[in-house]
Amino acid sequence: GVFSANYQIPVDTQRVYRISTHVYADAAIMAQFGGYGINKVTQNVRTKDDRVWEWSFWAKGPTDGWRMLETTIGPEGSGAKIIWPPGIEMTHIVIRIGGEPGTFYVDNISVEPQ
Repeated sequence: GVFSANYQIPVDTQRVYRISTHVYADAAIMAQFGGYGINKVTQNVRTKDDRVWEWSFWAKGPTDGWRMLETTIGPEGSGAKIIWPPGIEMTHIVIRIGGEPGTFYVDNISVEPQ
């Protein structure tokens, strides 16, 4: 399924942000955490090569207890894993979960400017 809380995150494209969460899964459950770029005109901010920009990271169960996952997003040259696209004003978080029946927990989703 797809779970979205429509948690919108205003961003300053001159800064690096660390997005992290803790997950637990007792079965072969996969989850993708991610989001698209949003501006005043469209929810699909595009990259320099005209693709829809998105960020994401994956969780794969079963996990050995709680596992922390994270990524960084920032301007070009900042060392961030993902680079801001031109014109972005905010992003959001969507979680897509699938796989075997079982238990999947998400805790402590954090968006921190660095």
